[in-house]
Amino acid sequence: MSKLKRAVCAVATFGALMASGAAHAELKAFYTFEDSLNDLSGNGYTGSSANGAGYAAGHEGQALDLDDALNQYVSVSGLDINPSSMPAITFGAWVNAGAESAVRGVLSHDDGGFDRTIDIDFRGTSTGWSAFLGNGVVHGAPVTTGAWTFIALRHDQATGALSFNVDGVQLDVAGVTFGEGYGDFFIGRNPCCDAPFDGRIDNVFVYDEFLSDERLSEIRLGGASAIAPVPEPQTWLMFGIGALLLAGVARRRCAILRTC
Repeated sequence: MSKLKRAVCAVATFGALMASGAAHAELKAFYTFEDSLNDLSGNGYTGSSANGAGYAAGHEGQALDLDDALNQYVSVSGLDINPSSMPAITFGAWVNAGAESAVRGVLSHDDGGFDRTIDIDFRGTSTGWSAFLGNGVVHGAPVTTGAWTFIALRHDQATGALSFNVDGVQLDVAGVTFGEGYGDFFIGRNPCCDAPFDGRIDNVFVYDEFLSDERLSEIRLGGASAIAPVPEPQTWLMFGIGALLLAGVARRRCAILRTC
């Protein structure tokens, strides 16, 4: 086998190895609400505004601005967060509540079965940022109206592990399994119960993996730049090694042929 062929094979091998590692966790959807409902993950899950949902100053740049009196929210057709579609999941956002009341949906696909949802709820120990458990509600932290708050829910259907994070404070619950809810994703509303959110929501993200504590902390501290899809470090390494291999072969070929 020629040196050039060996180099190409080496690059291909590195590419396959790196791609297999990078494919483990995928950003399925990401919304920064910079005057649009475009999905920045590249997967094409563009949101649809209901009842005139608009934009206002956000945690970073612009945010989705919702008025509960007008039942404003965003629906994302085809973004399926059911356990059958995403056995493991991490989803969350930065949220600024304009009002606190009994039940206000933030991120949900609930059809009435306490499906994967983050909301403001009174059915935990007290009213506040809450998450559903498949058969009930867990309270995470009180709501401070007018303040930006990071909230995220992680769940693994296979292990039953659930973790609810509010501004870096984590609540872990074991043995949680969910049934099937709607096959669409809702921002600013629980679709089962007509419970709209009042306030602003920014940088909504959905991953198809139970992210590590360290990765979730990076997102909480780094904001949109820590979420935005960029080439993985191992991808740059792959290209660098490939370039060096090919450059070495080219130099040896030039030296032999004296044509460069």
